[in-house]
Amino acid sequence: MAPPAPHPDDRDLDRDFGARWGRRRAAVGGWLADLGRFAGTVIPLNLRKSLFRLRRGRGVCPCQTPSDSGKAGETACDPVASWHEPRRFRRICPLLHQRPDGAWKCSVNAADVRPFWGRAAAWVGGSTAAAYLVATLLAFGFLREVGYPVRYRALVWPRSWHQIRTARAQYFFAQAQQALRENNAIGASMALSQSFDLDPTNYTAGRILAQLWQPGGSEMLNRLYRQLMADHPQQRSLTAQAWFSALLQHGDFGTIQSVALERLAADPAQSSAWLNALLMASRRTGDGAALRAAAARPELPPMVREICRLELELRTASPERKRQLLLAPPASAPTPFSRYYRIDRLRAAGFATDALWALDHAGDQLAARDRAALALDLDAALGWRTILEGQVRQLLGAGVSAPLVAMLSAHLIQNPEPAVLADTMAALAQHPLPPDGARVGAYASLFCAAGASGDADRARALAETLRQITGARLVVLDDVGAWLQGEQPAMPAERYLPALPALPPEVEYALFDFADRRRNALKLTSPTAQPAITAP
Repeated sequence: MAPPAPHPDDRDLDRDFGARWGRRRAAVGGWLADLGRFAGTVIPLNLRKSLFRLRRGRGVCPCQTPSDSGKAGETACDPVASWHEPRRFRRICPLLHQRPDGAWKCSVNAADVRPFWGRAAAWVGGSTAAAYLVATLLAFGFLREVGYPVRYRALVWPRSWHQIRTARAQYFFAQAQQALRENNAIGASMALSQSFDLDPTNYTAGRILAQLWQPGGSEMLNRLYRQLMADHPQQRSLTAQAWFSALLQHGDFGTIQSVALERLAADPAQSSAWLNALLMASRRTGDGAALRAAAARPELPPMVREICRLELELRTASPERKRQLLLAPPASAPTPFSRYYRIDRLRAAGFATDALWALDHAGDQLAARDRAALALDLDAALGWRTILEGQVRQLLGAGVSAPLVAMLSAHLIQNPEPAVLADTMAALAQHPLPPDGARVGAYASLFCAAGASGDADRARALAETLRQITGARLVVLDDVGAWLQGEQPAMPAERYLPALPALPPEVEYALFDFADRRRNALKLTSPTAQPAITAP
């Protein structure tokens, strides 16, 4: 069945609608075309008119039709011929008038044609301002819709445009905070990287980003810390400590030496800590260049220069010469660190009895914690197990704290002792550590001590405790425990240190020495280490 034919009135309505739509489209097209002609004519035409006036009206008129008479009311305007609506041309030149017969003619003689710069400036300036207003409003709406906390003034006023960059940085920083709340480390790292690139003055963003990058330990992390050190001088002390922690975790002892050398001159209040870091890193690299550089710097304290020279001489001295050097009176005024250094080096050189004598004569010139740590190490070196266990019980009886657990853990990694480990675990069970920032590091330290002592049951129990108090899975603790107990190949300590949360430096030092002893022991027992037998 064929569809019904359209009603005649319907066809008329369609034709009327099509005609109206065509006229509107033509009108809009004509308006846009005239707008483009306006933009391309207003400045050049006024320039030509200005040159014409400079020639005092001599020559060819720049706008009147050359074939006309050049008289007022009889001469057509040449530029307006292509305009869709000539009336719009009057915005550029009000000399154009329409005669009663509908023709558009110039109202002045050719010699009197003149520019209208004021009108041009008003139209161009107003159009530019309107376009700028619309553009900034659209940009403001878009940025606010995205979430950038930008103010409209920052878009309108060019001298405030830098605030747009700051607003973008704040937006990405807020995204990073949300990602951290959701435990999305990758998303937080990406957002913080963009935030810090946009606003390097945001020290908090840089520090959090460095913490997220710390497990990787790439050169990008070192560049980030160098930038933080350079751009935030008021925070250099805290930045350097965080940088040192990252470098130590990854065994970057070469960079530790350069950082410690710089901080020795820049931070005299922490000279003992940075000198200890320099000595440790230099021993592990076997390079004495940084020590020689420190010894030659007159701006460093005399104690620092003297210990650097003494360390260099000890490396090549005979055992008896080492004993003489360490027992000799210091050339500079002794400090707590210089006393600690000499006693500890005497012990390391095999002169535990002399070290114990020096410790007894040091009296209160050493901090109580340093005295306790040295005493435990000397008791272990002399084989005084009963005295050692008694001292540990006395320390634990005075109060269990995170620093004490870390100190005992570092000692147990170097000198495994089941009774000391059992006493420490029992004291912790009776007096758990308070939930502060040092608690995680203390339990992680004791986990390492249990693993190094070969106590698999206590290591597993401490691993579970760490998972409970951190709320993280920490699957890597199983691999770390197997490495500590010798169930995995003798790998460098820096392979596992980034996975262990918040370890104190003294425990990390002990783990580096533990890894060295493990590798050396395997070399001695390996068949390839035996001397070759030559056939007769």
